[in-house]
Amino acid sequence: MDSVDSNAQHLLGLIVKAAQLDAHQQAERHDLLRQASALLWWLEPRSPPRTIANLLYCLSLPLEQWLDSRLRQGYEGTLQFAVPRHCTGNQSSHWMGACAADCEKRPQGN
Repeated sequence: MDSVDSNAQHLLGLIVKAAQLDAHQQAERHDLLRQASALLWWLEPRSPPRTIANLLYCLSLPLEQWLDSRLRQGYEGTLQFAVPRHCTGNQSSHWMGACAADCEKRPQGN
């Protein structure tokens, strides 16, 4: 296994753990997504770093829409992710809409 495969597996582990956390575990989720952002930037140095807000939004999308195929390790589909309980419908749609623009600007995975 080369270093890209090893780092990709670590990245997927961080993403999955972040998606599985309850809404009240925001600090833990933030830390995992911060690590994922740094690792993504390491693996894709020509792309700008992803923000925590962008990664939170991307957790609700199929992996193939935002993660390069070499980093997905064959995985596809959407992870289970819940919008924080304290968000109202308007807040969550505004939050997701703001982050969607950033995700849509990025090239989709191959």
